Amino acid sequence: MKNSTLVKLVFFGILTLLVPVILQAQARDSLFEAESLRSALRQEIEGNFAEAEKILKDVMNHKPTSTEGLFALERMFRSQGRIKDIFPIVQRYQDSEPYAAIPRIVMLRAFEELNAVDELKKQWSVAEILPSGSIDRRHVLAEIIRLEIARNDVDVQERFGQFRSEFPDASEVDELAVMLAVKLESKGDDMAARSLLASVERSK
Repeated sequence: MKNSTLVKLVFFGILTLLVPVILQAQARDSLFEAESLRSALRQEIEGNFAEAEKILKDVMNHKPTSTEGLFALERMFRSQGRIKDIFPIVQRYQDSEPYAAIPRIVMLRAFEELNAVDELKKQWSVAEILPSGSIDRRHVLAEIIRLEIARNDVDVQERFGQFRSEFPDASEVDELAVMLAVKLESKGDDMAARSLLASVERSK
């Protein structure tokens, strides 16, 4: 009994010593990320894109799951017509967090920009491996549907129906319904558009 008590005391003593060290390390990481992002933005504003890119890549090497770093690189690559260069960065993010929604959304936007229709459709099978009903799956599916509405995909109504069945209370349902209704109306399908808008009204 005494040995067990001693072990517990030693364990909690070590834990008490480690917690401040861990918190300090996390704070240093956050500070490094924030300062690096500000520095990269200044370089970008001044037109020093190579230096900005170097700083942002350092951030992503230090923290592969930096959402702000990923978005900043995506924006810069897009402005230079180099959006395909975001894929290795996205892949490292996904390797670190396989079920994260953010890198998949960035990848979808890049595929759409590159008009990689076949690759975009493959993301449906990626979404299928995400846990049913999970928030990550919801975000990925909603982003896919937005892109397919913009692209006039022939199957988008069916996709939207499946999304609404799986996530009936999701905030994206009404948004997607309105987007789809506007697209259908522009194509002359007034009846389907009115039906979708009526469903939005009923949900209020």
